[in-house]
Amino acid sequence: MIALIALFASQALADDIVLTSRVEAVTVFQGRARVTRVATVQVPAGRSDLVFEDVPLNAEQNSMTAAGEGTATLLGVDVREVHGTEDRDERVRDLRVAKQQLTDRVAIQRDVIGRAQADAKFIQAIQPRATSQLDRDLFLAPDAPEQLTTLSGDLQKQLRALLQEQRTAEREVRDLAATISAIDRDIAQIGSETRDAQRAAVGIDARAPGLVTVHLSYLVSGANWTPRYDARYDIASNRVRLDLSAVIEQATGEDWLGAKLIVSTGAATRGTQPPELQPFVLGQSYAQPGAANGATLVSEFPAARTVDVPSDGSTRQVRLQSIDLEAQTVHRVVARREPVAYLTARVTNTADFGLMPGPVNSYLGSAFVGRGNMPSTGQGGEVDLSFGVDDRVAVERVRMTDVTLSQKALSSRDRQTWGFETRITNRTGAPIHLVVQDQVPAAREDRFVVVSKTEPAVDIPKEGVFEWDATLGDGAKQVFTMEYEVSWPEGQRPVVLD
Repeated sequence: MIALIALFASQALADDIVLTSRVEAVTVFQGRARVTRVATVQVPAGRSDLVFEDVPLNAEQNSMTAAGEGTATLLGVDVREVHGTEDRDERVRDLRVAKQQLTDRVAIQRDVIGRAQADAKFIQAIQPRATSQLDRDLFLAPDAPEQLTTLSGDLQKQLRALLQEQRTAEREVRDLAATISAIDRDIAQIGSETRDAQRAAVGIDARAPGLVTVHLSYLVSGANWTPRYDARYDIASNRVRLDLSAVIEQATGEDWLGAKLIVSTGAATRGTQPPELQPFVLGQSYAQPGAANGATLVSEFPAARTVDVPSDGSTRQVRLQSIDLEAQTVHRVVARREPVAYLTARVTNTADFGLMPGPVNSYLGSAFVGRGNMPSTGQGGEVDLSFGVDDRVAVERVRMTDVTLSQKALSSRDRQTWGFETRITNRTGAPIHLVVQDQVPAAREDRFVVVSKTEPAVDIPKEGVFEWDATLGDGAKQVFTMEYEVSWPEGQRPVVLD
């Protein structure tokens, strides 16, 4: 292993050896990535600078490290900026020369098309007259029919050859036009890009001539990844297979072709030291201090296969891993919003990592049922994954009593009452676990008073949103009742829920 002696040390009396390197591995964080390039080269004895060209200009110089294998000692890394204006001009000139050559070929083929069209038109015009004239000239000749047949066949053969020549030329014109359009796009791209780059020169001291493999790593901005999930629910076995993928995009200035990809939940910009507490001073007004970046365990996920990720901002989806989770079937009802029952699978995250927020594609078996969202779920945390409406559970919400407005005697307060019933019937063929959510108004001011009751009875929290939790047998029907009364000082009617 080449020993790392120093970073960013220039080496005197060293010869440059320009490397042909490739992106070997990439770890993608939120907002940036650590890229590792690799190259193997034959080196002479003594000191040399192994030069990595086209390192992106936004690669962080103080993040560059080098390691390798071979009969040499690593002396350090020296970074040199290279400005690409002359390179851009030269590439544009080469492309314009190629375009002119193709344009000349298009002109030649258009001449071929014009000549073939003219000759074909001439043959089509003379063919009837030629055969009739020959018929008159050979009226008394004994082989007149054979000559007429030969002449007609020759004319037809010439006509077919001309039409084929025309079609061939037209195809070549189309192909050339497509190539010219591609060159125009390349010229436009080169004109808009900044080809400025960095060169990283890795100094070595070789004891003897031989092969040396060098790995250059650096942080670069312009990369990102987001999680995406596919949840497949097998009701018969009460299991959910959760497939985790990463949607990767990058505009770092270099393409990642055939690299080993890893995505990390860590933040490359986060420090390694714990935060410091500042004085907490009491006062009349209070500005909440900013939340510290609390430490979290970092998870890394290697991609299941190598994927090419171009530096054009387009996205690539990479499969990471699958988790097999035991599920509990729960039917959730929010009849206040929609009188239906949603089939959900309640799972516990038994993976050795937390689940990040992201979209979830839901499948019942192999059938796609819709898209939802995964909430942030730590290790051991529970989450309900929804798999759409279950039509086998009938839900009806009705107003139980008319809205009434009254004022009690000897009282200066107005009051109003509401009542609702949620009626649910189980037709699934088996008992179900049912969670029914509802709400009453939340009184945040003392002048407003809410009195409520439910059947079955449940505790209603201060914010007013509550749940009934019940088991409903097959074919059974249950009614959930909610009533509430709101009172307020006369003339101070609130806006209330209905």
